[in-house]
Amino acid sequence: GLMPSFFAELHCHTAYSDGWASPEGCIRQARKRGLQILAITDHNTAEGGLPYWESPLQDGVLVVPGEEVSTDAGHLLAYFVKETISPGPLDDVLAQVRAQNALAFMAHPYHIPLGNRWRKRRIFKLSDARLSRLDGIEVENGHNRSAANRLAWQLAADRKLTAIAGSDAHFPPEIGNARCKVTMPDLSFASLRAALLHRDSVTPLPRRWNAYGVYLFVGLLNKVQRRRYG
Repeated sequence: GLMPSFFAELHCHTAYSDGWASPEGCIRQARKRGLQILAITDHNTAEGGLPYWESPLQDGVLVVPGEEVSTDAGHLLAYFVKETISPGPLDDVLAQVRAQNALAFMAHPYHIPLGNRWRKRRIFKLSDARLSRLDGIEVENGHNRSAANRLAWQLAADRKLTAIAGSDAHFPPEIGNARCKVTMPDLSFASLRAALLHRDSVTPLPRRWNAYGVYLFVGLLNKVQRRRYG
């Protein structure tokens, strides 16, 4: 018969980095928004999601321990992380990801960080060799400019990479804004891992609203608090 589909939020920050809600608060919101999968992806720490290795299913929501790691090629989303991965050169970060048997997706590949004009140079540093070492890329990011998302969709199509959507949620109302539809036999880590490695099992959906303004606001707050995530 037809395989069931589940809805996933694959990019969510909590109070463990610059998000505003606890992991529990984010899970509650995911449930409210009709999601069955929530990845916790804080900047340069996996602490918020690690407890869920013990009990991944929280009242119908599968909680995936993840991390958004700063690298010299931009931010990397790692899923099924077993311990915090340290930021650094992409090659070092990928080595840590593979050592943990985690998955690696490039976050918002065409995003240009605020106020970092010199960093524009690195945006296209994802050579084919580097792209081939990723499991996929985030093509629809809730906080990105639309033009940057369009370029990412094109890149995934050209390179036949698994494409994912993620809200980049920092506040609970954003959760589920840019979601994925995942087709898989059941709600489990094993099935989700297999689906994320199989391009046709994951459908990134267009974001419901453009949260670029939230991105600017979070950037301002981080500046005031002197937080930097590369």
